[in-house]
Amino acid sequence: PLGWLFSRTGPNVRLFAESLTRVWNVSFSRWTQVVIWSFVIQAVQFCALVCATYAIDIHPQWPGLLLSQGMGSLTVLLAFVIPGGLGAYELAVISSLAGPGGLILVDAGMAALCFRVVQLLGLACAGVCFLGLAKGFLSPEVAVSMRQGWIGSDE
Repeated sequence: PLGWLFSRTGPNVRLFAESLTRVWNVSFSRWTQVVIWSFVIQAVQFCALVCATYAIDIHPQWPGLLLSQGMGSLTVLLAFVIPGGLGAYELAVISSLAGPGGLILVDAGMAALCFRVVQLLGLACAGVCFLGLAKGFLSPEVAVSMRQGWIGSDE
């Protein structure tokens, strides 16, 4: 069983390690921008979770909401490495809302379902925005700039 686990997770772990080595030499200002952007994304996601729970008249305790946001984000990252981790997000969110959130399991499950709907709507909005910007991203001028190293290089 251990060999099967390593054969399934090995390529994902290797890809993750290679990605980390590529970004290691990025400047401190670029890392600061990434951290700030990550905090903004997490804050928007948390506000969406609060709005979703209150929209369906479910009022979890604040520690449960905070923990569900953190655990949900962590399990999304781990789901790429752990085989069969597709239900890990729902498990983390429901257990966080049912434990410290003080909700019964049915309400916690409904909140997790609402969180997924909010995420799907967000992905749909991002897709529409990308379609609108794709013409500029795929223009010949951008392709030439990328080949010459003007785009993507760290200032």
